[in-house]
Amino acid sequence: MPIGAALFAQPTTGSIGGAVWDPSGAAAAGAAVTLENQATGWRMQALANLQGGFAFPALPPGTYSVSVRRDGFKTLKQGGIVLILDQKLWLDLKLELGKVNQATTVSDSPPALETQSADTGLVIEGDQILDLPLLGRNFLDLARLAPGVAPGAGGNNVNLSIDG
Repeated sequence: MPIGAALFAQPTTGSIGGAVWDPSGAAAAGAAVTLENQATGWRMQALANLQGGFAFPALPPGTYSVSVRRDGFKTLKQGGIVLILDQKLWLDLKLELGKVNQATTVSDSPPALETQSADTGLVIEGDQILDLPLLGRNFLDLARLAPGVAPGAGGNNVNLSIDG
């Protein structure tokens, strides 16, 4: 009897996680963190744990905004957070002392630098696919755009060597 193993295809989601800090640098446990997809209005909420950490796993790619509320602090709002496929984005959010009805808005978006994993990957946008001169329109030629991909043995376009 054959025994099968689970194989996973390419990822279709990303994740946003981070930590909430008070002005002294201590973890803001119990802070309410709300994530909203700016295109669809879909919202999800999490509470910061004892270390101030929060996580939103398995998110579809898109542009998000985050808001953080905790008694005794101004509400923190940050928008323009762009999440791409298979990205694990980390946010360090610092609250300011103030009344509950006060808000702090952060206009800078976090850098799209991957600091949580050594994984490498590449998202090829639709415009790139249409604009790149692909001889014979072979989709495997797009794979060679990714870091670490080279033509493999055999001298044809089907064999690819990925990171060795």
